[in-house]
Amino acid sequence: MSNTVNNYTETDLGNISLNPRGEYDDSAAYEYLDTVSYQGGSYFCQAELETTITGIAPDSGHNSEHWQMIAAPGDMTPEYTAAYNDVINKAAQVEISRAAVELAQQEIEADQTDVQQLHSDTVQMAQQAENSKNSAANSAQSAEQSRKTVSESEQNVNEQIAGFGSRVSEAVEQSKEEINTTKQQAIDTITNQQNTSVNTVKTEGEKIITRVGNDAKTVADDRATVEEAAQTVLNNAQEVAQNTQTVASNTENAAASAESAKTSADNAAQSAKSVEDASKQIEQNKKDVASLKDGLSNKITKFYASNQGGTHITDSDNGKIKDMMIYGKLSQDGTPSPENPVEIKSVVNPTVKVINEDGLKVQSVTLNNITLNAIPVNSGGNVTIGEQQYVSDYVDVEKGKLYRKVKRLNLKDVKDVNASHGLHSNGNGYLAFSVNDASKEHRPISNRYKSSMWTDKSGYVYIPSNNSIIFVDDRFTDRQTAIKLVQDTYVIYVLTSQTEEELSLEQIKSLKSLSTYYPTTNISVNSEQLDGYTVFNYPISMTNGWNYVKQQLNDNRDYIYDMDLQSAEAYVNSEYAVALTELEV
Repeated sequence: MSNTVNNYTETDLGNISLNPRGEYDDSAAYEYLDTVSYQGGSYFCQAELETTITGIAPDSGHNSEHWQMIAAPGDMTPEYTAAYNDVINKAAQVEISRAAVELAQQEIEADQTDVQQLHSDTVQMAQQAENSKNSAANSAQSAEQSRKTVSESEQNVNEQIAGFGSRVSEAVEQSKEEINTTKQQAIDTITNQQNTSVNTVKTEGEKIITRVGNDAKTVADDRATVEEAAQTVLNNAQEVAQNTQTVASNTENAAASAESAKTSADNAAQSAKSVEDASKQIEQNKKDVASLKDGLSNKITKFYASNQGGTHITDSDNGKIKDMMIYGKLSQDGTPSPENPVEIKSVVNPTVKVINEDGLKVQSVTLNNITLNAIPVNSGGNVTIGEQQYVSDYVDVEKGKLYRKVKRLNLKDVKDVNASHGLHSNGNGYLAFSVNDASKEHRPISNRYKSSMWTDKSGYVYIPSNNSIIFVDDRFTDRQTAIKLVQDTYVIYVLTSQTEEELSLEQIKSLKSLSTYYPTTNISVNSEQLDGYTVFNYPISMTNGWNYVKQQLNDNRDYIYDMDLQSAEAYVNSEYAVALTELEV
């Protein structure tokens, strides 16, 4: 009787589903279906079966030879996150199935051990049957029974092995199907989100196009209104010119009537009645001339232009300066720090000088005990000097007042009770000074601390509210130390509302007496620290003024200067008054 021995080979199937391995490790070995996180994305390994790769990182945001991207780097939508979590959950379920398969395999291996033991027993029994012929029949029967038992056991083993292979195949196929399904769900989710985003952008774009179209129509309507107004001004100018010619014609008629009156007087004998009529006409003409002379007191005697911040004027005429405004400025050369202060320069005791072309005539007015401070801002300033906006103190000469827009605060002048100490979360100390007029809309300027809107960094100053100014310094370990360290510190900040001060009568009188020179005038505002800035209106010659008016009215006639009749000049002045008002000259 032959002996049959069954040999079984154990096979490592490797990963049969995605196997999360955490963050990518350059020193780790990865095999097929191992998944890693790398630079915000997720990838699974595509190494050949029964092989591993080490030191080959994924290509961030792309598929590569060794890694397949699961999730691209970047923020994931909630839908994609849910889909990704679903993949992880199903991978976990597959892992559980895999554990069940391994348990079944262990059971089969136990059965194999039983079969081997049974086979050994059968061989022993056969040997016993051969050695004892007296019990051959019984032994043969036992051997036959044992053979049947072995056959049944082998059949059971084969069925279990076949079932094991089937279960493994089904688990693998199920895992592949679930992975493909989840992948397709993620792709569908991303596609739907992309379509939604495109539609949203398209809708918003159409709204913007519509709004721009409406704005363009409004601009066109406004332009038409302006053109209509300009045409009205031109028509009024033409009417003024026609009226001027009528006045000239009437004046000539008056002169002719006077001549007729003289002739009628010489020929009184011929027509007494004509003499009487001519005399009446002369009397009427006298009244008209007197009336016109009364109107001469209202005629334009000066035209004014703005210097627009300029200091060298080449078209000035002798006359008083009007509406003068004097503004402060600010300069700080360098970056301050608590240990290295940088001085802030302002306009201190400004002196206004008016000098003629050759420098021989000088007018000078000094505003003693006055400092004009300012703070540079990006927007919301009350004056623009060069290309820089400032919130600036200023003097209004016409009103005789000094207006304060900003304030300089010396910390050594602040009482200790107005200062409170504290610590930011990062450990930097701060010292807060109580005020009631600080605007938090603009950054303060300090000689020792850099400006900020809000910060917890050391070496900065900021205004969190209208009621306090805060200095941050890592040396402010306690209140007493902080107060001692800021004694030589000062800060300039924007006021919530401007204040006003009256100039002295002497200052007002001196400033209002300033006059320009013909034809060139130089004006400067100098101070002990920084030059100031001034804007004012100054007189220009009648010729330049009328030429400007004529240019605006598109009137190129010369009769305004050629006619020497006072009546005509007075009439032109009165009629042009409306146009001049509209042109703001």
